Amino acid sequence: MAEVANSPNSRAQKGGSRRKKRATKVDMTAMVDVAFLLLTFFVLTSVIHDEFFMDLVQPPDIDVNTPVSEERVLTLILDKSDTVHYYQGITEPVIHQTGYTKDGLRRVIREHLHRHPDFCLEQKRQLGAKQPGCWAPIFLIKPRHDAEYGQVIDVLDELLINNINDYGSYAIDVFTEADSMLLEGDL
Repeated sequence: MAEVANSPNSRAQKGGSRRKKRATKVDMTAMVDVAFLLLTFFVLTSVIHDEFFMDLVQPPDIDVNTPVSEERVLTLILDKSDTVHYYQGITEPVIHQTGYTKDGLRRVIREHLHRHPDFCLEQKRQLGAKQPGCWAPIFLIKPRHDAEYGQVIDVLDELLINNINDYGSYAIDVFTEADSMLLEGDL
């Protein structure tokens, strides 16, 4: 417990004053104990936030020669200047540009997702796989060498906001020399 200890003042002992003045000393041991108990309580009962990790879905191993309709593929090339170049198909693409805004990238993703009304979403949920003839778009994300990591995360966020796992698939691919020449021809 805290106690107040009184000790006689040195001046009072010399007889300079009639009244004895005593110095007050407060024992702080109990308050320090309570402070550490409270600190321990709040540290042990606090919730530490887990870091959020985004699942990166890797495609299953398939035969490289499996034909894919060019209509299903939308390629997104990420540029350092907060510009996304995109084109549909593989042969003779027409390159367009957009930004990371709601009316930019999100609109492009939604237009590609809803290009055909036949999603076969119910069949996918029931059977766990896409049926032949169903619209299942594919997004290829190709960050350029000078693109920032945050831009890749922004594109993945937009894909997840639009429920890409319900409708189609996406993959992160390497930006190649052919892609560079394709962009230089368009710019």
